[in-house]
Amino acid sequence: MDSFEPELDSAADSSNNQGVYIYHPPKSSKPSSDRPSKRRKVEKKDDRNNHFPFVPLLNGDEDTTSVDVRYRAYEHLWSTQEGKIQKILDDADSEILDNVSSFVRTTSPETYNGCIPAALVTVGSNVSSLSRLLRRLNDRLISSEEGGVIVLESGDAPNLKTALKNIIRAAITNTEGNDGYQSLLNDRDGPRLLGYDLDLLSDYVKKRGVTKMVVALRDSEAFDPGLLTDLLSLLSSWLDRIPFTLLLGISTSVELFEGRLPRSSVALIRGKYFEFHESSNCVDRMYETLQAEGDGVFWLGRNLTGLLFERSSDFFQSPEGFIRIVKAC
Repeated sequence: MDSFEPELDSAADSSNNQGVYIYHPPKSSKPSSDRPSKRRKVEKKDDRNNHFPFVPLLNGDEDTTSVDVRYRAYEHLWSTQEGKIQKILDDADSEILDNVSSFVRTTSPETYNGCIPAALVTVGSNVSSLSRLLRRLNDRLISSEEGGVIVLESGDAPNLKTALKNIIRAAITNTEGNDGYQSLLNDRDGPRLLGYDLDLLSDYVKKRGVTKMVVALRDSEAFDPGLLTDLLSLLSSWLDRIPFTLLLGISTSVELFEGRLPRSSVALIRGKYFEFHESSNCVDRMYETLQAEGDGVFWLGRNLTGLLFERSSDFFQSPEGFIRIVKAC
């Protein structure tokens, strides 16, 4: 235990004594020269080699060569079937794709007395089918050098300025890439324009000779009605400089969609109504292709078939969902 010894200050007055304590530290059991031992470095084993495309069988004892052989066989078999499935999807969308493409190419504001041409596409619960349509329509317009498709979702448009900025950027980068967008934004003669100024898009239209600029609102019913009203009004005022065409994805009905907008906004658009066919026939054709093709080497087993039928009876299943299940199982 530490010891304290009191001493009196000799210089202090007898009537005013002050206590002083001298501290004697205890003797250390370890010499002062000792240093804490260094921690031994432990190298972590590189477990990257343990990650395989497939999980090793035999409780993890399957050798890497066998795992790799299984994966290569799977890729070979699935690539053949995937090509057949993609052909079915293309055939299923070909009719509506041709109809929408014809509408976009043959209509203009002059066709509808100054109104914005609009294709109203009802998709029901099969939202993924609209994405395929927009992608293929965009490829057609780009390959023919007529223009392109700008896809805008409700999350991309919290306000009007952000919506315009995303429309302009998507339109330019669709063909010019990000470098082309930056060049058009920064190297323009005259005053620098802001990213939401439609003069930027007008310059791009003149430069590329664009005749069809399709603005696709994939989830149009999720847009704020006030913002959508302002957007339609603004696009309408630029029709003499930018050849806008609207494509509106609708999950419910055209009547409900129009009911959310004021009549003045509805009067700004005019066009045609399109409808996707039910995807159940498409899924049935995929299953038949996988199971009944004469040259097929890849079949679905009893357990997987039972799982697919059970899921299809419980809820709607899109063609993409069907493909994901088959590929994962």
